[in-house]
Amino acid sequence: MRRLPRILRIVAAAVSLVISLSLFCGSGVALSNWAAFQLGPALARLAAAFTFGALGIAVLILALTFLFGRFYCVLLCPLGILQDLIGALSFRKSRPVKNFPLVRYWVLLAALLALALGWAIGWRLLDPFSEFGAIAGGVGARIHTALYNHWNPETTLPVRPGFGWSLAAGLVPLAILTALVVWKKRIYCTAVCPVGTLLGLAAKSGWFRLTLDKEQCVKCGKCVRSCPSGCIALAKGEIDNERCVRCMNCFSACPVGAIHYGHPAAAPVDMDRRRLLIGGAATAAVTVAAVCGFKPTAKQAAADQGAVYPPGAGSAARFRSKCTGCQLCVVNCRGNVLRPAGDGADTVHLKFDRGMCEFNCDNCGRVCPTGAIVPMALPDKRRCRIGLAEYIPPLCVAVADGTDCGACAEHCPTGALRMEPDSRGIRIPKLTSELCIGCGSCEYACPVRPERAIVVRPVPIQVRSTDPEEYFRTHAKPAEPAPAGDDGWLI
Repeated sequence: MRRLPRILRIVAAAVSLVISLSLFCGSGVALSNWAAFQLGPALARLAAAFTFGALGIAVLILALTFLFGRFYCVLLCPLGILQDLIGALSFRKSRPVKNFPLVRYWVLLAALLALALGWAIGWRLLDPFSEFGAIAGGVGARIHTALYNHWNPETTLPVRPGFGWSLAAGLVPLAILTALVVWKKRIYCTAVCPVGTLLGLAAKSGWFRLTLDKEQCVKCGKCVRSCPSGCIALAKGEIDNERCVRCMNCFSACPVGAIHYGHPAAAPVDMDRRRLLIGGAATAAVTVAAVCGFKPTAKQAAADQGAVYPPGAGSAARFRSKCTGCQLCVVNCRGNVLRPAGDGADTVHLKFDRGMCEFNCDNCGRVCPTGAIVPMALPDKRRCRIGLAEYIPPLCVAVADGTDCGACAEHCPTGALRMEPDSRGIRIPKLTSELCIGCGSCEYACPVRPERAIVVRPVPIQVRSTDPEEYFRTHAKPAEPAPAGDDGWLI
């Protein structure tokens, strides 16, 4: 019966990992609520735009951790579960892991400051869900697409562009994570992960804890060898519940039942002066940073305008300060237009060379777990201007060659582009800027290469475009009477 908790943990973790992988393999919209219950994205949402939903999730996870310990790390955190899977495949026994309290506390401080200062890239490098997103989106999603297209040649999935960059962005953290796991198992969770450190502070003096009965213990060392966190001090007869991730390996491995899980009768609260000062300094620093805010430099503000961002981003500066690059929006984009960081942009952005922002799709706002992309109702999304089309007549085949084309106007979903005759009688595009939302349908459809005759330029801030129905109702031209025949009848 002592093996049952570990077996149940493994089964639950397997289900959780499959669900997390499904988020990045086309099921992000259906499973978006699963991502919402990740602590890292919940903290990012609180920093992006305070919501009671995000606060409730964060408080709930921390409260459950205080009661039962860091079960989140082995049941809900996909990066933690991936580490257990890599550790199991490595066939290496756990080695003693040194405790690095100051390292993890300073990393937590740096991560919280990054959130408060609006430096999303800093948080993205430390947030476990964002790191898992880079691995799952860059490696897992591509494997899934290749296998699906191999087995279903009739209904193939689109291959995401930017293969090399995206694959490297996934392989690098996977290689680093694998090296850490083979070296010291869960050292990332116990010495680096800011989410794990925060959960550890909640679990340190929690209600239910793992304890080692010194009188029952026979010092066989099986619990130490099975512990991936290195939190068992056999000589002292103690278990560090702050670093314990509740894998229950020691509970199952102990041959004499010396490890117990429950509420200790009277355990003193251990918070020495140094740790109290560090915690107070972190709280004060984050509070001051949040109150003062982060003001980008002129150079940074200019760089913000170099790319088109998803509908709901608000502005380039806001989006860059909130997006952690988890790639959920990228892998669930129906228009195949969202790209991860790279190609001149340091966060998620739009490129219209192989797709467009589909008029009837709002997946990105629905799956974003951090609030960087504000969810909008579909009618509002259809009028959100993320960019502005620019027509370049000398490159247009209608102007240069006198060839009737009209591909851009044909694909424009708002009627911002219309074909009207010029002085030669050749129909050329005419752009109505008030109706343009920058979806890129025109740029994607333009047949001119290598430079297209119509391109979408970024806008400083996303605004609501003019309602097409209202515009055409007020700007409609009176109908011309049809010509009459010789007999007086209209023809």
